[in-house]
Amino acid sequence: MSSSLPSQRAAPGPNDEDCVVRVPVMCLAEASRGAADADRLDLLVNHPAVEVLTVDPLSWRALAVVYDTVGRLDAASALLAAVDSGGYVLTGQPALYAGLAGGGPIIVF
Repeated sequence: MSSSLPSQRAAPGPNDEDCVVRVPVMCLAEASRGAADADRLDLLVNHPAVEVLTVDPLSWRALAVVYDTVGRLDAASALLAAVDSGGYVLTGQPALYAGLAGGGPIIVF
């Protein structure tokens, strides 16, 4: 999410005005491997506040470097998307990003 918020306001949800949740297609593919209910992924993808992202072919070198650091293509694509859009990676697996200098744009849930 790349919006700026006043300090007294809670974090935006997917129905907040001007809020966009960007999900890399590689993350969706990885999530589908372990999803017991693929319908939930369809709900996510079809939500009006969700943008599904692909990797820019011209960014393949950056993807390769980040992949080498984090060890998974889905995690690497999420990090590149966050950096490119000025957003954050929301993750339940912060250890994937432990090798990042300065911790990176990571929010742990």
